[in-house]
Amino acid sequence: MGSLSDTKQTFFYERWRAVSSGVLETAATMFLLLIAVRCFEAGTTAKAFVASAGSFGLMLTSIAPLLPEIRFGRSGRSATPLVEEIPE
Repeated sequence: MGSLSDTKQTFFYERWRAVSSGVLETAATMFLLLIAVRCFEAGTTAKAFVASAGSFGLMLTSIAPLLPEIRFGRSGRSATPLVEEIPE
């Protein structure tokens, strides 16, 4: 188990990463919306899909590990990594 100072240092850098990640994600979404509106003259539904695509992708990541098992049955489990807590 890491020390408290390691945790504080990790949290400090995580805050900076979160801020920069949020700014980049927002800028990319706005850039895509500008392209959709100005170049393709997109309607309200298309703009809604562009704006929600990032969040929808995050929801799909929780389903992705299950896909090999759904498609291949029990043999697909070997393709799905098992996440277990490693005892110390």
